[in-house]
Amino acid sequence: MVIVHMGGLLCSELLEERLMKLVANEEQLPGGHEVPVGYVSPVIRDEMVQLLRDLTKKLDCYSETFARAVSILDVFLWTVKVRVKFLNCLAVTCFFIAAKLEEDIEHVPSLDRLVDESECGCSSVDIQRMELIVMQKLNFNLVRTAPLELLQIFHTLATINRMLQLPPGLTASQHLRRVTHRLEVILCCSQFLQFKVAIQYQPLLIC
Repeated sequence: MVIVHMGGLLCSELLEERLMKLVANEEQLPGGHEVPVGYVSPVIRDEMVQLLRDLTKKLDCYSETFARAVSILDVFLWTVKVRVKFLNCLAVTCFFIAAKLEEDIEHVPSLDRLVDESECGCSSVDIQRMELIVMQKLNFNLVRTAPLELLQIFHTLATINRMLQLPPGLTASQHLRRVTHRLEVILCCSQFLQFKVAIQYQPLLIC
């Protein structure tokens, strides 16, 4: 998502309206459930999300793509119990879906390149099949509240209304890049899934 600074009351009101809508629609994933042997545990999930973060950098994709991929993956994992052997294909599929939602059309990686760069051990056909499964299980509702969009809007509002005290020597855009990096780190830790994103990002802006 690209935040355009229009300036004045109109920009602030539009962003506040968008922020309230996203917060209202945000889902909180349940926690504390037991995972059967052979299925994806929180630790395994965290390792895979870190690999997705590395893949995002390798393919020079947006942070929005990473955040969206993690969001789709987490909702799927809390909807369906997934065996570990299918996680590589599932995670790369979530990344592919996210890339199609967030990246410019010409920058969406091809399936062949995605298979090669991710070293996921599955084929292009496997990803296409998994994509259909993901869409069906999530009722084709793939555009859910993404944590980075919330962070961007909150950061912009805080900047416009002069509620944000920037660290010395940093511009607003540089500070946003810094807190985006911190949010990516948080997304790699399943312990934070028990908190809504609206709670997670507020301490990020203070640092």
